Parts: sequence; C-alpha cells; structure tokens
Amino acid sequence: MEVALPAAPPRRYPPPNDDVAGTSRWNGGGTATGVTATEIKVGQIYVATGPVSPSTGQVRGAQAYVNYVNSIGGVYGRKLSLDARDDSLDPTKDASACAALVPTTFALVASQSTAVGACAPLVKSSGIPGSAV
Repeated sequence: MEVALPAAPPRRYPPPNDDVAGTSRWNGGGTATGVTATEIKVGQIYVATGPVSPSTGQVRGAQAYVNYVNSIGGVYGRKLSLDARDDSLDPTKDASACAALVPTTFALVASQSTAVGACAPLVKSSGIPGSAV
C-alpha cells in the first residue's frame, strides 16, 4: 500500500537568516561574476572520459541538486545553472576548463579530478568560492 506524503511547504534557499543574504554575491547589490537578475551560474570540473572516469555520478548529483533548488524557486528568485566540464584527467584540459569557468561563474562546486591542482591557483587568485578544488 502506498502512502501519500504531504507536499513540502515552499522554501527559500538559502534561508532568509543565512549570513550570506546580505552580501552582494547573493542579493544583487554588487556585480558578482556569474550572477544576473535571473541566474546564478556555477561551474564544475569532473572526469567523465580518459584513463579513469569515476565522477560521472558526481555531475549527475550536482545537476540533481541544481534542479531541486530551481524547483523551489531558486536562490533569491534566481535559477541556478551548472556548467560542467570534463577534463579527462588531463592537467592541460583541467587548466583550460578552469580558465574558461573562473571568469564566467559565481563558484566552482564539487569539482574533483586528480588533475585539479592545475586549477587551484587560478581559483584562489580569483577569489571565487570553490569546493573540493
């Protein structure tokens, strides 16, 4: 027997009391890279091809979370978009993907590759948020 669960109430993400709510990166008070009035663009570098391809599930998980956040109204009304780049575990491709993403995205999220070391200095010097970079 299936039991229907009640619908979750609509939520804002991040919650209104989140510390980042007052920063220009979230509320549009500044000119954050990758943020427009309607969109927040995040980037991801992962390994889908090459000698090892362990992180294809990682990009699917990131996209699922982006879809979830968008389904509840986005982040302060802005939809998230994910620009995921395969670096094939090649340091040259990693550096190229990073160079393309850093100037156009708000943050790098869940990026994982053993070649990601080529990207870390650029992320650090740019000041954009990066997770697992």
